[in-house]
Amino acid sequence: MYRVMIVDDERLVRQGIRTSIDWAEQGIEIAAEAKNGEDALRQLAACPFDLIVSDIRMPVLSGLDLAREIKRSRLPVEIVLLSGYEDFGYATEAMRLGVRDYLLKPVTAEKLVETIAGFRDELLEKQNVRGTRKGAASEPAKTMPELQPMQQPVQQPRQTIRTKQPGKLVKDVIRFAVEHIDQPIGLSDAAAHVEVTPSYLCKVFKDEIGMPFTKWLNCRRVEEAKTLLEQTWLKTYEIAGRVGYHDYKYFSLMFKKYAGCSPREYRNHGCAKDGS
Repeated sequence: MYRVMIVDDERLVRQGIRTSIDWAEQGIEIAAEAKNGEDALRQLAACPFDLIVSDIRMPVLSGLDLAREIKRSRLPVEIVLLSGYEDFGYATEAMRLGVRDYLLKPVTAEKLVETIAGFRDELLEKQNVRGTRKGAASEPAKTMPELQPMQQPVQQPRQTIRTKQPGKLVKDVIRFAVEHIDQPIGLSDAAAHVEVTPSYLCKVFKDEIGMPFTKWLNCRRVEEAKTLLEQTWLKTYEIAGRVGYHDYKYFSLMFKKYAGCSPREYRNHGCAKDGS
């Protein structure tokens, strides 16, 4: 399970996030709640988490101060900040501190699921890559660049967010994804490529295409895999690698989800050709 901590000084907000969504169905666990940044740091010291979703304005220790302490201590956890203020200064400071995303309140359940599920999928991909490369003594450093794209400090405001036309931006993202279909890229990599925040790209992409970027990318990978299953005799694990999945079990899971059958069944019987 992808472990998430909710940090907000309002109990009803924390309760709403926990209960308004079937997180288990998404492979996500709301593993803890904290009432401020200090409480969150105390819990982090006792137990690991994959992601923190935190309000930005809280007593004792704010969301920005929490992000600052996480960066200073090099704690292995991602953080998403929620704010009721469309303050570009806050957003820029948040990104400089390594915050993965900055969402404006009120945040819909759908938007929150898309954001967290996107980061969950990226982590799974990175774990798959590390598992594939484990034991390869000549390549240990290759995993590091994949962990860095959205952790780099933002030195300049991302003015391109409002100047690049949404249609052009989405075309650039699709081109980037297709050109790197054999690599474990995710939402943050695509956002970094076109120099916008992941949340902005998520919204624009869904408005233009009709589905979240992560879902579109998985569908595209599966379509590429179908073509290779039909036109080549490559082994299924080789096909998985060619479409960006470096773990065969995860590839099979995604293939069955979007094609309706396993890769082997598709190759042998074409069971999804009429139904997908």
